[in-house]
Amino acid sequence: MTDDLVRPTIPIGYVVEIASRCPSRAIARALAACSVAPRTLRAPRFRLSIAQFVRFHTALSRELDDEMFGYFPRPVPRGAYATLVRMLTGSADVRAMLESANRFYRLFDRHDYLQLEIARGRATLMLHARQAWQERSIFFVHSMLLASWRTAAWLVGQAIPLEEVVLPSRFRRLGGETRYLFGREPTFAPGPPRLAFRAELTSLPILRRPDEADGYVKTSLRDLLLAPPRPSLHDALRAVLAAATPFADLGVGEAARRLGRSRATLARQLAALGTSFQQIKDELRRDHAIALLADSTLGLPEIAERLGYSAASAFQRAFRDWTGVAPGALRTRSR
Repeated sequence: MTDDLVRPTIPIGYVVEIASRCPSRAIARALAACSVAPRTLRAPRFRLSIAQFVRFHTALSRELDDEMFGYFPRPVPRGAYATLVRMLTGSADVRAMLESANRFYRLFDRHDYLQLEIARGRATLMLHARQAWQERSIFFVHSMLLASWRTAAWLVGQAIPLEEVVLPSRFRRLGGETRYLFGREPTFAPGPPRLAFRAELTSLPILRRPDEADGYVKTSLRDLLLAPPRPSLHDALRAVLAAATPFADLGVGEAARRLGRSRATLARQLAALGTSFQQIKDELRRDHAIALLADSTLGLPEIAERLGYSAASAFQRAFRDWTGVAPGALRTRSR
């Protein structure tokens, strides 16, 4: 079992938001490229593996020749991000890099989406959407902030730890995804979506060279969707459960012991995060099932056995409860 098979999965809501901006034929072909049935767009609990979402994203940008999928007034042609990263290697520091990135995307939309403010030892990167539908899109908000932050970190060759991630309250239901992508618990408050970090980090020099940019861009989307190196209790518990044999077959008491906590302490700390032991366990099994269905050739009986189910029918019922569709929705073509 690889680490990718127990990574959190991607909500279908991201794809639904993208689909609202794109021709239906292009969406259908992109879904086929990642072996997902179109009916999953009507199943709000459905999710994709990271590998599937990367294939969907790549196929759709090829279909449209637009890396922003219609979120800007003018198409952002394929290769634009690669060109931008090469250009940004010539920036002096993080502050100059963010300013240059904002100017670059003004070629496709005259609106200034990103604004960096520095005050009282803190740098705040704010996203100012131009349209109401952009403000409502978690895909747009996450991708704009995440790409800016993680690209900056790659360019300086080190992590840029976040002190705060602030989103509008309407995105509260996706707090888990936000925590995973940005490596810390989000705050939900009025105002523009924003990231905050120490002001001194804006002066970090750019270390990467232009000849390194192409290699980075080839894997950048997948890397953006992998959790930053900032472990949390949530991630630690998933790792403990994933290492169990059979898969995720640990009780709360033993899991707490392996994490160096009492059962009561673990329950209290998870409750403070708005989750529970059983919820994390179910989410892990769901994510592992999606990855196995999408990225392996195992049959349903074998997947059911790996997840600790005595029969494939029991696994199929559980999968429907998790996602709202049958496992077959993830296997739309022969392998």
